[in-house]
Parts: sequence; C-alpha cells; structure tokens
Amino acid sequence: MTDIDTLAQKWFIDPASTSNSYPPTRRHPNSTLPPYTTGNVVRPLVGGEAIVKYWGEKVAGLSTDTDASPEESTLLHAGWIIKNIETTLGDTSTESQKLLSDAQDNGVDVSLMFSQHGLNMEGIITYVYDLDLEPKTAAVDTRYPSFGCAHAKFSVFKTPEEHTALVGSADIWKSARDSNHEVTVEIEGPAVDDFQTVFKKRWNDETRNDVIGNLTYPTVRDSITNTLFGETPDILQIPDAQATDSGSVAVQVLETYGISPSLSYSWADSGEGEFTIWAAYLKAIQNAEEFIYLEDQFFIPFGYPPRCEKPPRDVAKGYLKKPHWKEWTDTEQKASLFYQIGKRLKDGVDVIILTNEGYGGSSMLAGSPGPLDAAGKYLRSIGADYLQKIADEDGSGDFMIGVLMNEAVHSKLLIVDDIYASVGSANINRRSHMHDTELQVGLVDAQGELVPSLRAEIWAKHMIVNVPSLMDISIALPAFKDTLRNNAANLGMVRPVGDHRSG
Repeated sequence: MTDIDTLAQKWFIDPASTSNSYPPTRRHPNSTLPPYTTGNVVRPLVGGEAIVKYWGEKVAGLSTDTDASPEESTLLHAGWIIKNIETTLGDTSTESQKLLSDAQDNGVDVSLMFSQHGLNMEGIITYVYDLDLEPKTAAVDTRYPSFGCAHAKFSVFKTPEEHTALVGSADIWKSARDSNHEVTVEIEGPAVDDFQTVFKKRWNDETRNDVIGNLTYPTVRDSITNTLFGETPDILQIPDAQATDSGSVAVQVLETYGISPSLSYSWADSGEGEFTIWAAYLKAIQNAEEFIYLEDQFFIPFGYPPRCEKPPRDVAKGYLKKPHWKEWTDTEQKASLFYQIGKRLKDGVDVIILTNEGYGGSSMLAGSPGPLDAAGKYLRSIGADYLQKIADEDGSGDFMIGVLMNEAVHSKLLIVDDIYASVGSANINRRSHMHDTELQVGLVDAQGELVPSLRAEIWAKHMIVNVPSLMDISIALPAFKDTLRNNAANLGMVRPVGDHRSG
C-alpha cells in the first residue's frame, strides 16, 4: 500500500498556495474546504441508464429505509437540468417529481438547486413550480457570468446510518438515461461533508438576494401572462455530514466559478472566482508517464486561434492574420491542456481521447446545423490536428481519437497512468474551466485498486468484454487501442480534422 499523503501531494494541486500561478490553484475566497480528504470509499457508476436508476433508488431509499426514520434523513441535489422522467424505465412510480415530493412528504429534509439558464429557463421553473414542495426548498439559480450556467451535478444522501454523495456527469433527464455514456462515482467518507459544504455555501451566499442574478423558488403563476414569480428560500442550516474514515481513497474537490462584474457569486464578483479544475487537469497531465485517457463531450482547445500554438500565423499555415491578435505568452501557452498533452506525446506517453463527431453528442445542441455547432467542430479539428501532427512528426507516443458507435459521450473523465482519475461535470472547453459553475473530484487510492477498476469497467463496456480481462494495464491498453483502431465493438476511430488549413 502506498502512503496516501505521498500520492496526494504528487497528484493533487495545492489549493493553499499563494503563488501567482496561471491558472491559480487557490480556492475561492469564501471556501472552507480542506485541501483533500482521506479515508474515503469510492464506487464507480458507469452508464447513463444505470446512474439515473441508482439515483432514483437512493432518493426512494431515504423514505423507505427500514433502519432509519425519514425525518432524520437529508437530500441535497444540484443539477444543470432535471425532467420528470422514469428513473427506472417502464416504472411510473419512479418518476423524478414523485420520488422527490414523496421524500419530502415522508419527512426527508429535501433541498434542490437547478440552473436557470437560457436553454433551460422556462422548463426548469415549471418543473420546480409543479413539484410544489412544502416547505419551498427547490430553487433555481441565475448567479453565473453572462451566457453561462450552473453546470455542477451532485447529490448528498444522509441517513443516521449512512452519508454518501454522487458526483459525475449525469443529470436526471431523458438524454442521460437513454442515449448518453455517463460516468459518476459514489463517495462515502469524510469527502461527503465537502459536497454538503459546497451546496450550502452556494445556497447561502449573499448574492442569493441580488436583483439581477439570484436564488429563488417560483411560488405564484400569473394567470394572464403565465409568468412565474418567486421568493428567496430560507438560509440552509444543516449539521455536518458524518465522517466515516474507512476507505483508502483520497478525494480532492475541485470547482469552477467564473469571474463576473455582476452575475455571479460574491467570491467571483470580487474578481477572484475559482479555477481549480483547470489547474488540476494540467497537473495530472504533466505528471503522465505512461498513458492519458480522456472522455469528453466537447474536447475543444481554449481560444481562437487556440493557445496551444502561438499566433498570428499566415494563411498558408492555417490562420488569417489579424492586427489585434497577439502571440500568447509562454505562461498562457503552457496553461493549454492541448499544449501539455502534446508535450507528453513527445515524451512517449500514449494519449487516447473519446469524444463526439458532432459538437456535443446528444446534448441540446446535438446535430445543430447552426454556427455554434460548426465552430465547435472546427476548433476541435484544429486541436486534434495539432496533436496528430506532433504524434506523426515529433512524438513517440500514440495519439488516438475515437467515438462511441451506440451512444453519445457525455462523460467528463480523465485517467492518468492508472493512478489518478478525475470525474465530474466539467468539459474540456473554455466555459467549463473558466466560466460556468462546475464540480469535479480528483481521486487517488492508497491500495491502487480504484482507478484500474474504474478504467476496466468503462473499457469493458466499450469493448464488450468482461472486466477482469482488463485489470492488467499491460494487457488492456494494447487491446483497447486495437479495438479502437479496428472500429470494433462500440468503438470507432476518427481523425476529426477540418478544413481550417485552407484559411
């Protein structure tokens, strides 16, 4: 068994650092989270249908657990979206609104917080209004930078006997259940209190009453205009989560809070925000020695032209010159995930990416023929071409990029060397790492079992083989690359290079 603090110091960022690193590794000014917690038990949940079903069972269990009184139980849930779907297909008794209202009716302390952004505005207000919780503890959140959203997805389940949390990529809606590949983890141990702290800090922040962006629950519908009006929910006061120190996993909770002069949380309005997800991705990638495995809905480099290269460049090399474009500084270039992945390729590290051929898989924007879809695919093609060129000309590591044949990639997953994993809500694009509200967890295991098990379960699903056959990375990695290269099982290899070099 490896010393867990030694592992954590190597793979986790230092959120207490006072250095002026870019991106900053420090947490937002009002954060009270520890650098990380140890002693956690972490269980992977793979596949959207399985995750949504498990969430429904956990909610129902708060009301029906024979070993606990519902009035002594708590549910906290934050999401980007939610719909009134059957969490178990074919069973209307598991519709999300029924599960949530039944839980509160049975005495469970239920608090829900959803993003009220442009694409979700009317639907989420109507969902919360129709849910009709009493007391009113379901709220919609508009505190994020302009054109952003609150994208974090996590739940805390507390009974007198057990405190657990679910953290990952899946929201409770039809796309996650029916057509998306999702990855979530269930966590039991001291880290559960961190997720409760994140929820409570966001719920109770002083911006909850702001006129422009706020936290509110809809209470009145105007019968003439059909407009919903709301009120600010009460301050959330809940006891700390129970710390059961019985596992071998260290968990580092990571967040994104974009900076905004008006629409954001108090710590973001101060001009600081938080960018620890971005910083943690960079450190993990820089530590890679054997392989980097990424699953991401978007996989898009930051900026245009992307910061992995140094513009301006002439038309023959791919970009139109613009007088206002400046060359990125070394600091800005080194903060590019694509630049750091390219460096690892040069050092002989294998890099495998699973993403989508379209802009966002089966998201709300999937298959959209508009300019946003075209721009996203265009930027991804530039980033993929950049990495492929390094692999072809300068690299000794393999670079492979693929898609899933039977479902959309919606997971947000990083695995490095079978030692470090990152799971959560943040995509690889600028808005997830610099702008929206996101939640991710970094994971290392003193016993060395969690990350290989997580990877093996995911790869077994994609390759349609049994999990034990993939536990040994020296066997699994070549097998996975061969399956992808041969477009076999559920894997298809692509090289999504666009026509950007024509100018």
